[in-house]
Amino acid sequence: MDDSKIGGFIIRNKDFTYQYNFSLEKKLDNYKYEIGSEFYKEIAENFKKEMEELYDSKN
Repeated sequence: MDDSKIGGFIIRNKDFTYQYNFSLEKKLDNYKYEIGSEFYKEIAENFKKEMEELYDSKN
């Protein structure tokens, strides 16, 4: 396996005609939309809370 890869594993047959890629890189690539969506929700939620606290402190 390439030294730049971390975590997981890749299974290949002798002829390299098929493989199963269970590397961390592949998992992140497969779920990048879901990860980004959850990240955005967290940021938006925290921003909303901060704005509410700022508004409450000024009133």
